[in-house]
Amino acid sequence: MSRRRGEFVNRVVRQVHHTGETCENESGASLLLAVIFVMVISVSLAALLTLGGNDLLNTTNLRVERSLEYAAGSATDAAIQSVRYSYYAYSGGSGDVPPGLCLPNSATSIAINGDAMTVYCSGIENPNSASSRVVTFFACEGTPASGCTSNNAVLQADVIFDDWSLSTPSVHACAAGNKATCGTSDKTLSWTIENANS
Repeated sequence: MSRRRGEFVNRVVRQVHHTGETCENESGASLLLAVIFVMVISVSLAALLTLGGNDLLNTTNLRVERSLEYAAGSATDAAIQSVRYSYYAYSGGSGDVPPGLCLPNSATSIAINGDAMTVYCSGIENPNSASSRVVTFFACEGTPASGCTSNNAVLQADVIFDDWSLSTPSVHACAAGNKATCGTSDKTLSWTIENANS
C-alpha cells in the first residue's frame, strides 16, 4: 500500500509540475497585449492627426475671412472719407448723384492686401437737420455686375454726416458750389459684417 501511495503522490506531483510549466509559459498573452497596445496607439494617433488637420484648415479659413473683412473695412473707411468732404448724399435727388460708386477719385474698385473691393453708396439728404446726409455704404468683393447691395455686401455701414458749421451753427454751406461746411462731423450708426465667409 505504501508503494501505491508513493506512485499516486508521484503522479500528482508530476501533474502539478506539468501544469505549472504550462501556466508559466505566457508568450501568447504577451503577444496579444502588444497587439492591443499597438492598436490603441494607432487609433489615438489617427484621432490626433485628424484634429490637427482640422485645426490647420480652420486657421487658414479664418485668415482668409479676416483678410476679406479687413479689406472691406478699409475700403469703406476710404469711401466714408471721400463722401464726408463732398456734398453728395447719393440720393439721386435734385443736384445730387444717384446711388452708386463712391470710392475716392471716382475709382471703380480698390485693392487692399490683394482683395479688390467695390463700395456703393445710397443715402438721403436733409439740409435742414443736423443729420444733413445719412449715407449707407455697401462694400463688396470684386465688382459685382448687378452692383453692390445689402444682398451681396461683405460690409454694410450707415453713417450720418453733419454739414453745419461748428463755429456758426446756423450756417449750412455744403453744396455744389461751396463745400465749406461739408462733413464737419460724422457718426457711424452701424457697421455690420454681412457675409465674409461666403
